[in-house]
Amino acid sequence: MREYKEIKIESTTNLGAGVAPLPDGNGKRLFVWGAVDGDTVDVKITDERASFAEGEILRVVSPSPHRIAPDCGAFTAGCGGCLFRHMTYEHETALKKSFIESAFRREGIEVDAEDVIPSPSETRSKATVSLDGNGNSGYFKRSTHDVVPCGRCMIHDAETDEIRAFVTADAKNRGVNIRRMSVRRAEYGTSVTFFTDTQGDALCGGLHSLAAAMTERFPDVVCVYAAFKARGRETYRRILGEKYIKDRLGLCEFIVSPPSFYQVNRASARILYDTAADMASLSGGDMVADLYCGTGTVGIYAARRLYNEAGGRVKLLGIEIIPDAVSNAKANAELNGVDAEFRVGRAETSDFSGADIVFLDPPRAGCGRELISHLLAARPEKIVYISCAPATLARDAKALLAGGYEIRRVAPVDMFPRSGHVETAVLMSRGK
Repeated sequence: MREYKEIKIESTTNLGAGVAPLPDGNGKRLFVWGAVDGDTVDVKITDERASFAEGEILRVVSPSPHRIAPDCGAFTAGCGGCLFRHMTYEHETALKKSFIESAFRREGIEVDAEDVIPSPSETRSKATVSLDGNGNSGYFKRSTHDVVPCGRCMIHDAETDEIRAFVTADAKNRGVNIRRMSVRRAEYGTSVTFFTDTQGDALCGGLHSLAAAMTERFPDVVCVYAAFKARGRETYRRILGEKYIKDRLGLCEFIVSPPSFYQVNRASARILYDTAADMASLSGGDMVADLYCGTGTVGIYAARRLYNEAGGRVKLLGIEIIPDAVSNAKANAELNGVDAEFRVGRAETSDFSGADIVFLDPPRAGCGRELISHLLAARPEKIVYISCAPATLARDAKALLAGGYEIRRVAPVDMFPRSGHVETAVLMSRGK
């Protein structure tokens, strides 16, 4: 493959590649993995397609002012758990703001996003790693399914890594098949989920013995599940301990079972929920719909905050397709003294007419046309849209703008430090 000298990197993608024009490439873009905008590098081309090329750094001729020495050997070895350990955190958050604005610009919308609110903690409260069966666990190398061995991971807390190391070694010793494992840390306990290939793997005695040994070694682990594919869907089975763990965010307490969605960064989640509550600016008597509500955290948090600050109460309706999450949401409403109704169902076909404010927190694929039409028919006064995918957020915002809404605020929160992901809360209200 060809080599080029002194390529000037012009920008950085959310996938961790620096971007430059390919010399003599007739307009092709060159993606250089591990490069930072502002770098001047010598590059070796590793792949070339009709519209772009990929390359790797042979030498950093002149480093970007944003470049720093990586603080993790696994990152240097190509671990895909982090993408931005080679740049300052200040530049990372600036890039994430630009990713959001660029996504809106591609939809023909100019927005002035607020500065990204930094995460108070680099470590995540939930970590999901892969095991290769050879005594290694960690994240995959970019573009492969090869696990990059990692002893101390910078985005885990110390006990998460201790649990991971124990399970990895014990699973190998017992011959237990675990493809992935997830560790969730909360205020009042830790849950661990083992992802296996089959129901037989999930029910095998070796896995149960491993779980018992793990909970003896780590008393904080109070909830252990196994997950396996059944009829094309992930199925969860409790194998030891409690049905759920309990967490605290601000004045609220939430129970969370392993199948249910819950934000992966507790410290940033509280910032995100406060931001969403500020945007909603609830008043007593408001009708509030929380769509894709998961365990009910966003709506309950905002409703509880209103009650604590002003004594006001709202009518809260939550819609979620996962039954376990709805069960958690009902318990969470009771736990926090919030009057709410939670239903199992699709947001796209559920009745939330009459809602004054709608919270939206859809999966990465966004809302889709069916729900957008449903929202435009319901015409809530405000929509607070929370998203971890700027592209689908901007696409859905464009459809809502066409339906008569206006964007009032775009507030990014860094939920995933050192990755290319960013969480964004957008306030939209009906135009005059």
